[in-house]
Amino acid sequence: MAYVNGGHSKMGESVMREKEIRDIKPMKEIYMALLQSFAERCIIDDAHRIATTMEYAGFGTSLGSCMLLLEVYGLVVEADQARKNFDNMMQMGLKPEDRCAASMIAAYEKKNSLDKALDLLLQLEKDGFKAGVATYSVLVDWFSKMQLVDEVEQMMGRIAQLGETSLKIHAYIALLLDDFYSSLISTPLGI
Repeated sequence: MAYVNGGHSKMGESVMREKEIRDIKPMKEIYMALLQSFAERCIIDDAHRIATTMEYAGFGTSLGSCMLLLEVYGLVVEADQARKNFDNMMQMGLKPEDRCAASMIAAYEKKNSLDKALDLLLQLEKDGFKAGVATYSVLVDWFSKMQLVDEVEQMMGRIAQLGETSLKIHAYIALLLDDFYSSLISTPLGI
């Protein structure tokens, strides 16, 4: 843990491997700390290896490990791999949390695959999933980049229904409206 906390995850993994060779089984928290460390630094191969090692060590797949892999795949713009991980998670009976759906939508946003993102949300809603602030925030960001004012307002309404608004959301709205009004001012009226 000292190596992981000090930003030396590779060294931490080496110590863990030495312990495994001596039949000293690391705790699940060690695997998760290494997985999180590699995921935060977007070292996808190492993160995937730790998740696989964790399974073989008998800890199985958890929602937390799936979420970390999903997030790192999304960060490195591997939307297809993120979706495979997401589907595997669902097949194992793990119900996605709002953060999982948000990560998957963010991965699709980086690939500009709005149709896939909306298909995923429809599928999840059919299965009883209720989107939350994280998912709606990703959609607000994406829709604001596309200058879809009505859709941003709709997502903001859903966030408000959940009883939460954040400074980040208000900043998106301000930037969106600023861009929108700036484009109106710079566009000739044809007079």
